[in-house]
Amino acid sequence: MLPKWLILLLITLGFAFNAHADSSITLKPHATHTPGQPIVLADVATLSGPEAKQYADMVIIPASAADQPNLMVLPQDIRAALSSQFRVPWARLTLSGRACKVGVQNRPASQTRVQRKYTRGFQNTLQADQIITQNTLRADIARQIASTLAIKPQDLRLSFRTRDAALLAKATASRRVEVRMLGSSQRTPLAITIYKNDSIVLKENLDVEIQVRKKVFTPIAEIKKGSLINQSDLHEQAIWLKAHQSPAILEQIVGSIARTRLKIAAPILADHIEPPIIVKRGDLVRIHCLQGSVIVKAQARALQAGRKDERIQFQSLTSRKTFYARMTSLGHAVMAENNQSNRHITIENPS
Repeated sequence: MLPKWLILLLITLGFAFNAHADSSITLKPHATHTPGQPIVLADVATLSGPEAKQYADMVIIPASAADQPNLMVLPQDIRAALSSQFRVPWARLTLSGRACKVGVQNRPASQTRVQRKYTRGFQNTLQADQIITQNTLRADIARQIASTLAIKPQDLRLSFRTRDAALLAKATASRRVEVRMLGSSQRTPLAITIYKNDSIVLKENLDVEIQVRKKVFTPIAEIKKGSLINQSDLHEQAIWLKAHQSPAILEQIVGSIARTRLKIAAPILADHIEPPIIVKRGDLVRIHCLQGSVIVKAQARALQAGRKDERIQFQSLTSRKTFYARMTSLGHAVMAENNQSNRHITIENPS
């Protein structure tokens, strides 16, 4: 019979092992993918636990290399892809499986047409820091977009139309190049002007798809619409986003309400959240009325629900007159005398 101390040690080690093995990535023996699409982690592996599921959409093999016949994904491919993009907590994450053989699945003709329409004419994505050392128009565009967006070249990716290849390869040494971004969308139009001495030698328009690597916060578990978001619900990481996408910062997210369902590992954007309602219709609120150098305070009844920094309508408890004030915090609102909608209102019963 084993000594009690040894049994206790084995039990402790067993618990410790299980605590670190809650999340796992297990390679599937076989998988299929859609032609022209990148292979992501969820395509080739079974993911268990929050530490693994947050990487579900991470690209393992880009679309340009994904259609090769007899393609095999090995554990070292996954480990290298993860480690190059994230700080992976390997102590809490296990990686297992020998290899995954990836085949190409057939798609309906209608789906094929939609995909071709979307990707028609655009080259593979280029990393800006790999082209800015060239003396070409492509490099000038990369440098000026990075400067305009105030980001480092290594955090910028560009994709141009195939038909613009010759134009982008033009040498620009001893010339001045002006690049103007004419909008901010998934495909950004550019106005290009090239000067030589006191002459304009080229004026051209072209389109570019811009991706920017940004720090974002993602849910570690699905957050339902209307739920309050806490800091413990979030995981921080750097991912590639379209230039027009605006991720919410931590101060905006914590304490806010999910405007829509937030999926695991999906970046939380500014339009995904909204401030919580801090006053309901019928609540009594302390109004701070700024009248010149005098501050008058009194209670009034809210006639509508409101969030922080929203102007909502109130009713005086004595005169029954209505007025507008801005909610500043729970139970407090401010009314300024220079607000035109309140120019005939006086707050009674100061306290």
